[in-house]
Amino acid sequence: MTRSISVSIMIYVITRASISNAYPIFAQQGYENPREATGRIVCANCHLANKPVDIEVPQAVLPDTVFEAVVRIPYDKQLKQVLANGKKGTLNVGAVLILPDGFELAPLDRISPELKEKIGNLSFQSYRPNKRNIIVIGPVPGQKYSEIVFPILSPDPATKKDVHFLKYPIYVGGNRGRGQIYPDGSKSNNTVYNATSAGIVSRIVRKEKGGIMIYVITRASISNAYPIFAQQGYENPREATGRIVCANCHLANKPVDIEVPQAVLPDTVFEAVVRIPYDKQLKQVLANGKKGTLNVGAVLILPDGFELAPLDRISPELKEKIGNLSFQSYRPNKRNIIVIGPVPGQKYSEIVFPILSPDPATKKDVHFLKYPIYVGGNRGRGQIYPDGSKSNNTVYNATSAGIVSRIVRKEKGGYEITIVDASDGHQVVDIIPPGPELLVSEGESIKLDQPLTSNPNVGGFGQGDAEIVLQDPLRVQGLLFFLASVILAQVFLVLKKKQFEKVQLYEMNF
Repeated sequence: MTRSISVSIMIYVITRASISNAYPIFAQQGYENPREATGRIVCANCHLANKPVDIEVPQAVLPDTVFEAVVRIPYDKQLKQVLANGKKGTLNVGAVLILPDGFELAPLDRISPELKEKIGNLSFQSYRPNKRNIIVIGPVPGQKYSEIVFPILSPDPATKKDVHFLKYPIYVGGNRGRGQIYPDGSKSNNTVYNATSAGIVSRIVRKEKGGIMIYVITRASISNAYPIFAQQGYENPREATGRIVCANCHLANKPVDIEVPQAVLPDTVFEAVVRIPYDKQLKQVLANGKKGTLNVGAVLILPDGFELAPLDRISPELKEKIGNLSFQSYRPNKRNIIVIGPVPGQKYSEIVFPILSPDPATKKDVHFLKYPIYVGGNRGRGQIYPDGSKSNNTVYNATSAGIVSRIVRKEKGGYEITIVDASDGHQVVDIIPPGPELLVSEGESIKLDQPLTSNPNVGGFGQGDAEIVLQDPLRVQGLLFFLASVILAQVFLVLKKKQFEKVQLYEMNF
């Protein structure tokens, strides 16, 4: 008897051409554990399209037994993908299998001939020497291996004291084809390229080895940032994994804190305080390349029924705490999600949200329960726009190996760096916008993906959560009545005791 578990994986890739640097090896190089605390598998950082994956394992296994875990990565075999050289080719596949502690890849001498035949010529490996329960495979030809059979050895609790006879979860991630983004944030040639700014196309140059360079005369704009990006691109700012989508643009991880009451009564205004700490002495690179102070922004995801308090329900004391901030709902039909920003971080690193709790008496889908509240907060500009293009607030890497033959400082800031490939003399021009500091010089030999600039980013994004109880007033009244009854009973007992003592004293005197 088998159990089939379907898993959907979203894979985000921001990278440049190299098909070898893909699949689970990226996760191995950049992450100690491929599965985040939210349950999201990190391969989703590079592969943006959402595709299905399926796993089939036995419903139960005995200790010290070899069994098979079958991972299916379905796709249309007629499809062709864009390769790193720009030509079309067949798709490869890859997978990561996260087993419970103690489970591991079966030794070769324990695998039966029948199972070896199902496995084929695949070569599995452990994610880390100390993480033998995590197994990776790929890239391998998808035409042949869209169904991958993993040979797994179950542990024996008699020899492994930290293993018990229990039900355990198994997680799987699978991808087909190349990614759209590399972990360093650069795009591959397997994704859409959008204009990074509005303007006039002044020049289009077809490169010798393929590709097009487009020059756009444009003006810098700092307004397109913060929660407005999420509002434009996502129906809901919080993914099913728990990850808030602002993290797609703000790559640095920074803390954020939220403070709410432990419990509130129905139809009551209360304050949710979001703190976005950072060093106020820091300066960030602005869109025009100059340095300036950091702005902050936040998104507050409340339970259904909770919403921004109306102005006439906010007390003068709370208005004073709020200041001149202007909040807005994420969508007209999502009044429980509130966004703010960008606002000056020097003044508003602590943001007070005025919240109105719902009344279950008038909203039948609201109940007296404990509810979660989620918050995301960022300080500073992002490194990537939602379309995948880089801002000038991130590091720029070389798109080709070779010799830096020429560096031209542009009139309005930034650089044009010409790199000559030593093998064939082919020239590549990398455009650096104003802001990042140049790290290379003319005549210097550089490698592929070597940083050409410093990383000017000083900001980042963080998310957190809290819990709040919507309290029934009758429960509070009942508790107060009970406490009053107890106190009153104690008083009567004391009075009765005093009366009894007086009677005893009277009888003794008599």
